[in-house]
Amino acid sequence: MHQVGSPRSIVVFEAAARNLSFTQAAQELNVSQPAVSRQIRDLEEMIGCRLFHRNGNAIALTRSGQQLAESVEAGLGRISNTIIAISEIWKSESVAIRSHVTLLSNFVIPLWTGTEAADLNVAIEIQSARNDAPIAFEGPGIAILYGNGSWPGFVAERLLDDQLYPVCAPATRERYPEDDFHAIVQQEPLLQLSQYVDPEMNWSLWIERFNLRDAGKAGKPNFNDYEMLLQTCKAGRGVAIGSACIVAPSLEAGLLVRIGDISLNTDFGYYLVYDPIIAEAPRIRRLVRFFLENAERFSRKTRRISEASRPVQSSCGVNS
Repeated sequence: MHQVGSPRSIVVFEAAARNLSFTQAAQELNVSQPAVSRQIRDLEEMIGCRLFHRNGNAIALTRSGQQLAESVEAGLGRISNTIIAISEIWKSESVAIRSHVTLLSNFVIPLWTGTEAADLNVAIEIQSARNDAPIAFEGPGIAILYGNGSWPGFVAERLLDDQLYPVCAPATRERYPEDDFHAIVQQEPLLQLSQYVDPEMNWSLWIERFNLRDAGKAGKPNFNDYEMLLQTCKAGRGVAIGSACIVAPSLEAGLLVRIGDISLNTDFGYYLVYDPIIAEAPRIRRLVRFFLENAERFSRKTRRISEASRPVQSSCGVNS
């Protein structure tokens, strides 16, 4: 990379070029006039040409100096405008909350329509997320993402633990006498995420760990979106690995049922993920504390639904 001079020398040059006076530039920058002259001379030596014509105390830009002055003015103008724009965005009282549609519908929105949220004095904008990458917000925002807590460059606070178990539509289960789990996973498609952050969301692991012989003979169609996968499952077109935090409301509503007395308590879970630059902002701290305090209540309900939906009898011959 070519040397372009120190940021200080560029600032000094800009002031001298704008004022056409080393003395006025020195007064503006609160330094001595010899210090300004020295910075300009060092910059000229580094570039290899004169930037100013000097005639006693009078100075004028050379052609090269004029060219540099125009570039510096444009660059500093863009920097100034960007700083102002970013500052206005991040000073906004509104905070974006981004997560999976189902988690928003069953965790975030019910909390936000409760009386406790009114005391926070924070406006939020709810946004849906299609994956678990902390995509940059256009302003202050908190994402609720699934993972192991590792999002380099971001603050991640664990919010919800998770449990995984097979689920299908009631109509799918009713096609098999005595809820024969082995028959279901052998003859129904095993709906699979094409990209998953938790290795235990992979059907191949379940087939091996629980000795599900001949499972997946009907295929393992891939989905790039978990909500779409679950909609396909609810329509009676396959079996899914259910994330308890996501599928519990559908179990309670009778849209899905657990099959097979097997489950995995994964190390992965849902995290509050946000930029450390906003970590100490009072409204962010209030929001984080609010979500953490209410997470345990949601987790208790999820565990209760998961346990109540657990098959009373299983034909699969394995336990969690």
